[in-house]
Amino acid sequence: MSEEQGFLDKAKDTAGDLAGKAAETATDLAGKAADAAGDLAEKAGPAVDKAKETAGDLAEKAGPAVDKAKETASDLADKAGPAVDKAKETAGGLLERLKGLFGSSKGDGGQS
Repeated sequence: MSEEQGFLDKAKDTAGDLAGKAAETATDLAGKAADAAGDLAEKAGPAVDKAKETAGDLAEKAGPAVDKAKETASDLADKAGPAVDKAKETAGGLLERLKGLFGSSKGDGGQS
């Protein structure tokens, strides 16, 4: 075997060893990453469940408050209705009086 052939064989062996170690390292890292992800998911599960539960509780508790607010708004609208009608009536009456005061003198002068 020539010196060059020996050198090439040694280079092939070294490259093969390095490729094997790289594959082994990648496999180990992938396994560790999978374990870490599993641990995180396991630890996050209860927190996610608690968040869902809390959101549900808040929605449940907010429901009656929203209903009460709607009821109060409806009551206010019902009570305000007659006051608004009275204000319109009063304003209309004042407007008619003003028209009568100012319109009659203009109207009479224009017709005579």
